[in-house]
Amino acid sequence: MNNGLITGTGTVQGDLYNEGTTAPGNSIGTLTVDGNYIQGLTNSNANLNIEVDGSTSDLLKITGDNRTILLGGNLNIASYNNAAVSPGHIYTAIDVTGDNAAGGELGLTTKLNVVGSSGMKFVRETDREFRLLDPAYYATCTSNDPAVQVGCTKLQFAWLKVHPDTGVAVNPDRHKTPGQSTIKAIKQTGGALTTASSGNSSTNTNTCIANGGSAASCQQQNKTGSGSGAHNANSTNAAKTLDAGWASLGAAVSSGVTGGSAIGTTGYTTNQTSAALVTPDFANVIAAFFSIPTRIELNQALHSITAEPYASMQSVALEAMEQFGKNSLALTDRAVPLTHTQTFCKTDDGSLVPADSPERPDTCDAREKTVGSRWSLLLDGSNTEASLNGTSELASLDYNVFSTIYGLQYAFSPEWSAGAAFGYGQANLYNYEYANAHINADTYGGSIWGIYRPSAELKISGLLGYMNLQYDSTRQMAFGGLNRTANANWDGNGFTTALEAQYNWALNGDSSDPDAIRLKPQTFLAYAVHNQDSFSESGAQSLNLAIDSHTADSVLWGLGFTLETPIRLSSSNRIIPRFTVGYEHDFMGSADEEHQLTSSFSELPALGSIDVLGQNRGADALDLGLSIEIETSDSVSLYASVNGGFWSNGTEVSYGGGLKYAW
Repeated sequence: MNNGLITGTGTVQGDLYNEGTTAPGNSIGTLTVDGNYIQGLTNSNANLNIEVDGSTSDLLKITGDNRTILLGGNLNIASYNNAAVSPGHIYTAIDVTGDNAAGGELGLTTKLNVVGSSGMKFVRETDREFRLLDPAYYATCTSNDPAVQVGCTKLQFAWLKVHPDTGVAVNPDRHKTPGQSTIKAIKQTGGALTTASSGNSSTNTNTCIANGGSAASCQQQNKTGSGSGAHNANSTNAAKTLDAGWASLGAAVSSGVTGGSAIGTTGYTTNQTSAALVTPDFANVIAAFFSIPTRIELNQALHSITAEPYASMQSVALEAMEQFGKNSLALTDRAVPLTHTQTFCKTDDGSLVPADSPERPDTCDAREKTVGSRWSLLLDGSNTEASLNGTSELASLDYNVFSTIYGLQYAFSPEWSAGAAFGYGQANLYNYEYANAHINADTYGGSIWGIYRPSAELKISGLLGYMNLQYDSTRQMAFGGLNRTANANWDGNGFTTALEAQYNWALNGDSSDPDAIRLKPQTFLAYAVHNQDSFSESGAQSLNLAIDSHTADSVLWGLGFTLETPIRLSSSNRIIPRFTVGYEHDFMGSADEEHQLTSSFSELPALGSIDVLGQNRGADALDLGLSIEIETSDSVSLYASVNGGFWSNGTEVSYGGGLKYAW
């Protein structure tokens, strides 16, 4: 057969001289030659094409006694439909079944088109590492005694797990039993996916070249990336978990588990996945990962399946609660309390009785007095747009916190006031750098506060608040022919408390002058806690995540001042510009525990849990703010503001406005 093609199954009666291409099987199958097989005797580009899947390979079977087998040209090994191979499993490409066979190799070159194998070492029956799989057959094929070597009648090959840093093949003996023992062992070290995604790039390139790849293609395949194309602890832990399930599945194949229904074109069966403690769909997931052509794309795929967006959402939830508390307290500090002028009648004993009171004296010695309003209706709306920068190889992201507050405050006396508010808002995570993930929350909050003014200059405020967060999320994952979307709904609850002290320092005039320019130093201490329920995703089969319940805390201390410069327009109208500068420190802002979740694949409980770290905003922030309040009458005040926060790991801009009505 010169430059021709013979393919399929069945039996060739007589000798086969292959100077073209022999491709056993229409997919995975066996082609039998009942005669001699000579390949590449005159054409160094003659090919024997062998396809592999998770449990078997094409086979060229030579029957009859006294056969001659000479192999030149190329042995081309490729994944069937990008099926994943099973590390540590021995595949057979040629089997000579008769007695007294003779021949050998004539410079046979092995070429691999098994993309995902840079994380494994390819070995033939004559390679030293093959002894880790079958020491007796390795000894037979490498013996110097012709009487012994005649027993080397099969061309076999396998892929071995390698150390991610050194590329040295790892003995697979400990991982030949499917189930928990193999899963636990491999989850500690990882396997092919872990090595390919996060192992030493130069070592992986050398492994790829040793497996028969060209230097240029292997360098491109193992080129390191940045951002979503680089690995981090979260993606590496995901790779180790997948490797653990894959190793268990490979052990099921190697240990001889058969039967059940075929799972697509993966080469695995339902009996094998059952023995491995994984789902049939897991075989499809592994095949999809195995088919990814480069290290960069592999890391992008691994990032897309982690729970990192959920971990990063903890910062957003804490921010939503902190802002609700801050905005509630800020409602109480719109200039001096709104006032109005009221007419009183002075009695003989010097006391004052409102002129419109039924108890006024018959003869009224009228006096006018400026008095404060006891009741205040407080309305506020704000929106914060923020970006968090990725640190420690974590993903950057954007989020916004929208908040509306409806409050009512009552002044018991000039010294004591109290109020309560209800709030509705949203907290949304988007533009997640490493994946197409979105998390949205509707927030419902309530707060109560008290204010004590021991003097005209000093104000002390305290607040207690509660927030319910109703979440929904989507994560899209598209790689290796898979295209899945995971969805989830769950609840969270939060509590916040704050204590604030502010001093009202009139820079001109005295503290009773409403038009005095004021400098208001202030300090506060706030605590927030977010309790998130456990939940599971749906819609993505084996890639659905289960997230354990989690508690995140924030202890925030701040110090700053506000400069207030009222401008009197008329007897009842003023414009009050304010400029604010502040510093905040979150004592738990950089603590991993607050932004670390425990996740797992909900349909693969045997693979165990995965700790996932999310991005935080950091510990320190500089705050700058500008606002303008307009008193339109004795009882109505309108305001608008814009603020910027510059955190250690991100920035935020807030804008909003509101109304205060007093009576």
